Amino acid sequence: MLLVKDTKDRFGLVSVFLHWYIAATILFLIMSGATIHFVGVHGPLRPLRESLTWWHMSFAITAAPFILYRIYWRLHFGKPKTHTQHRFFQFIADAVWRLLLLVVACQVITGPSRQLTRPEALQWFGHTVIPVQTWIAGDYSDFLRRLHFFGAMTIACLLVLHIGGALKHVIINRDQVLQRMVWPFAPKTALRQAPGPRRSPYTHQSLRRDKHGTNRRVVFPDALLKFPDDPK
Repeated sequence: MLLVKDTKDRFGLVSVFLHWYIAATILFLIMSGATIHFVGVHGPLRPLRESLTWWHMSFAITAAPFILYRIYWRLHFGKPKTHTQHRFFQFIADAVWRLLLLVVACQVITGPSRQLTRPEALQWFGHTVIPVQTWIAGDYSDFLRRLHFFGAMTIACLLVLHIGGALKHVIINRDQVLQRMVWPFAPKTALRQAPGPRRSPYTHQSLRRDKHGTNRRVVFPDALLKFPDDPK
């Protein structure tokens, strides 16, 4: 059965979609941002840098509302407990994904702020989202650029730890943690009959006549009786 919302031990469709969409977007933003940072403003690669800046900005603006909604979703519904492990590894895993959400949220703020301090318009696939704000222009552009770059490098380091933890579950633990993040379906379980009231081990009764001709009630254990539907 398809799970839309998270359960106590499984991720739903919303979490799975947000996780992989934002993960793919972040990987592209890190690679394109690193290229923009190390390619000079002037030189033969300037057209490539301008093109990457256009795509980088557009993809980041597209992902921003999904990132904020993912943070709200996780804070509101909590994180499913998909596995158990040593407290040390559990502490590291929880710290990594919380720091990832925090730093990514900061990137959503520092990226557009740096763009507006240049001053340049904030554009989304050629459409102006926020026009030029001359009053913001100042000496903060270089500081925000460095802050945005260091935030991206922090995300890259946290991603290495996050991916390493996922590989640990696949190779060493060999549990289904990764499968639960990929496959938002509940496992098929066999239909079980609802348990009835508890029965005493001595529940079969019958009347027997003893040698004196008196009727007496005799109780037999179920385990000693044979029924037609019992397996031989």
